[in-house]
Amino acid sequence: MIRIRALLGLTLVSLFGAGCGDGLAGATERAQAVLEARRANDIDRSLTAYGPTFYAHVPRDAWRAKLIETGRAAGQIEAYELAAWSSQYNVGWGRTGEVVQLKYRVRYALRTGDEVFVIFRPWFIGDAQLAGHHIVVTPERESGAPKS
Repeated sequence: MIRIRALLGLTLVSLFGAGCGDGLAGATERAQAVLEARRANDIDRSLTAYGPTFYAHVPRDAWRAKLIETGRAAGQIEAYELAAWSSQYNVGWGRTGEVVQLKYRVRYALRTGDEVFVIFRPWFIGDAQLAGHHIVVTPERESGAPKS
């Protein structure tokens, strides 16, 4: 019995481990599509990358307004780089799949910041979708404050 459980465990680990690089590549592609659309000032194109899970929690119009406001406050995106990432597999009823979290350092025209993307890729059926996005822009320097 113990051998069967060990064999089953190894099989599950190998199945879940396969394709981890594919998940990262697909996730970075999706996140960078959003960043590139915003860099080109095409907010509506960037909104097409978000999945139904995201829009179930954040209304599309509210997120569009947030992206426009971020652009006004921080300026256009000038450059970005992947600063960190993590990947994990979730197993559960209706939510089995890979979750990839990407943290980008972003340089805007007026400020800098971080943008964190969460991409969920179902293991069985469905395409990867952008399920979460968090934007943190550094506060504006006070007049006369020394540059850091």
